[in-house]
Amino acid sequence: MVMAALAGCTSGMSDSGRHAPGVGCTTREVSRDTLVVEGGREFYVGVTTMAHSRGEVLIAGWPAYLSGRSDDGRPIRTPADSILGVIFSSGRPATTIRTPSDAHTIGGVRALARPDGAWDVVFADLSSTAPEGAAQRDTASRLWYGVYDGRRWKSLEEIPTPGGFTIHPLKGTQLVRSGDVLSWAVRTTRPGYHPDVLVFHRKDGAWLSETVGVPATAYIEMAHLGGAGPVLAAVHGDTSIRTGDTNSLFLYSRDSVWRGVGRVALGGAAPVHHPSLHTDSGAVLTWYVHTPAGNQVRVARSPAETPSNEVSVLDSAYSGGRAVVSMRLAAGSVWVVNHRAAGRERAQLRFLRRAGRQANEVARWESPFESNIRGIPTGDSDMLLAGGSIRTRDSIPISLLVRVRLNCGK
Repeated sequence: MVMAALAGCTSGMSDSGRHAPGVGCTTREVSRDTLVVEGGREFYVGVTTMAHSRGEVLIAGWPAYLSGRSDDGRPIRTPADSILGVIFSSGRPATTIRTPSDAHTIGGVRALARPDGAWDVVFADLSSTAPEGAAQRDTASRLWYGVYDGRRWKSLEEIPTPGGFTIHPLKGTQLVRSGDVLSWAVRTTRPGYHPDVLVFHRKDGAWLSETVGVPATAYIEMAHLGGAGPVLAAVHGDTSIRTGDTNSLFLYSRDSVWRGVGRVALGGAAPVHHPSLHTDSGAVLTWYVHTPAGNQVRVARSPAETPSNEVSVLDSAYSGGRAVVSMRLAAGSVWVVNHRAAGRERAQLRFLRRAGRQANEVARWESPFESNIRGIPTGDSDMLLAGGSIRTRDSIPISLLVRVRLNCGK
């Protein structure tokens, strides 16, 4: 089953419990917080991972800055290289997570809540430090795994890597758990070999790794489809096209070995960027493309056995960068798009929900975010959105956290 063409937009939505005609859903902003840590200092982070556990959310990413004042009283921000992330709970200062002493320049952080209330965390020690304002250098000297209980590191261990591989962790997948097995995938290169994807599995306290033979990948993402096992979304060129191709979207699955399921979307004139993957009776893939008509968000829904070749346009004016969040709530598949229509100074948040074979707009608000957004479910009907904004009085970047409740009728 695939998702058919999506329904058109409904404009003029407010943020106070309104709903779109015929959709039967309401949205409400529960809280909005500027991210502040101990001592009252504002903390900015380019979020790469969020994980909810028992009312608290682990948030981490790069770059990270603490706000402050210079000797002459000017507002300044200072790099927070010693802070891996924070533990956030609405209504009180976040608790900083200090970088473990055995690690140095951190990148590629991914986190996942554990059944005991703590978090599994993986991250890389990068080979060198990037100057301020420059992109991080996507080469790892070591990989780490730790358990963080909200106040301290309960354990920390180095992840063994096979010889000869250069690890590129910054576009690694999310952490995925199936039973007692924890999995994570990263892109790699080897001299004299085609690039590979390396998948790590932790079971019974030990790490194993395996390669997935794919062409050079631009992006990867992973999820677990219950009885169907893990699936990997990979963006790479379609080698069957003689004229050449870049950034097509493919799906891979694993039973005893990894195998290609097939192509979900052809790159061609609309190369795929920043795919996300969640599960809802199959794999739900969401990605961005840049077209002459505008920036589009596209989506397809596929069972693990057969890729969907029917692709729908979810939004035709997203604001650029990582501007969409996809997740599954009690109401089903839900998307939040940072939408910037032509002629509008500010972006809007569009909330969409899958209903049968289409997706309907549930609400539209003025967006508080100026940059990339991330989000996760924090309950059956609740989500937490995170993104950057600019403090008006002094143009200092800040991180905003917005809790939203989405209720839908039967």
